[in-house]
Amino acid sequence: MNQRRRRTVLAAVAVADCLACGGERGVPTPAAGAGAPTDAGPDAPQRLVSLSPNVTEILFALGLGDRVVGVDDYSLYPPETAGLTRLGGYLDPDLEGIVALAPDLAVLLAAQGELAADLEALGVATLRVDNQDLADVEASMIALGGRLGVPARGRELARRFRDALAPRPLPGAPRRLMIVAGRAPGRLGEVLVAGPESYPYELASRLGADNVFADLGDRYATVGAEEIVARAPAVVVELAAERLDEAAKQALAAEWRGLLGGEVEVAVLDGPETLVPGPRLPSVYRRLEAALR
Repeated sequence: MNQRRRRTVLAAVAVADCLACGGERGVPTPAAGAGAPTDAGPDAPQRLVSLSPNVTEILFALGLGDRVVGVDDYSLYPPETAGLTRLGGYLDPDLEGIVALAPDLAVLLAAQGELAADLEALGVATLRVDNQDLADVEASMIALGGRLGVPARGRELARRFRDALAPRPLPGAPRRLMIVAGRAPGRLGEVLVAGPESYPYELASRLGADNVFADLGDRYATVGAEEIVARAPAVVVELAAERLDEAAKQALAAEWRGLLGGEVEVAVLDGPETLVPGPRLPSVYRRLEAALR
């Protein structure tokens, strides 16, 4: 793993540490057990472990919440996850805890190949899905529906997700946009920005905006204040995992204006759903559209 990629992964984990429950729904999520599928077949896994927040949200959106027996520490949505066994995070998964739950299937991210191998060696079947961009999220919905015996549900969820995120360019959309996916409050010297093929960049581009970091070699990268000033974004969109009051949002905006000048426009999209590439992204898309109008 190269150094930039390593920084990206560690920054993403740091963002996940901030996740909190709540927020609007995007693609509607059935309650646990609601409309439980009857066409699953005898071989469909019935005891599921999810090791990523976006996977957990997809499982519940498929109506399979009643099959989920354990989740990672950062899967806090929907509220029905509150009573589930916690199984560690991206860097510290609880192997013993996973095995103790006797799952039929553990669902991991594509990047967790080493963990998948460890679990397979311990007799736990695994499925890995990706979540780097919007196409990955769609494919995950279809893959999970197929593997879990509800392929029609997976295809329908993916269709609704795709339709809700259809391109709709805005007249006069900002041509010099920067999307901030993570940073420490009060610190602009080390900022995680969204680059090409990341889902925040895709959402903005579907609204007709141009990203000043479109030439990055990675989906995300950590950049410093000097580089941000040199790129001179006209609009800054900051994604914040926490729920923020108006005063906190204004404080973040003031930091950017202090760096880039008083003319820069700042939009803060708060809430954990902004940083979880899953079924709630349509609500994030609508909020981004409203911010860019």
